[in-house]
Amino acid sequence: INELVKVTPSGIAYLSLKRRNRRIEVLGISESNNHLSEFMRQLEQSDIFIDAELTSIVANTGTAEAGSEFKLNFSISPVLMPLPKVVDKEGK
Repeated sequence: INELVKVTPSGIAYLSLKRRNRRIEVLGISESNNHLSEFMRQLEQSDIFIDAELTSIVANTGTAEAGSEFKLNFSISPVLMPLPKVVDKEGK
């Protein structure tokens, strides 16, 4: 979580954060596309996060404030968080 705070620029706010294994899904609001682009660049430059993918962006036209809601997925590096080995019935 500390690294996520470090790579999040001002102008980005989280609505929700979900993690499943190494995969993280962020739903949030960005004050501008530039803030969101900077966030994605920071994720990709991080040694901890990989494979950032913007899956949805919707302009917020319902309020006086500009901005966009977004959905962004990325992973924690397998070097830092390897998945547990699956053991078969024979213990191998």
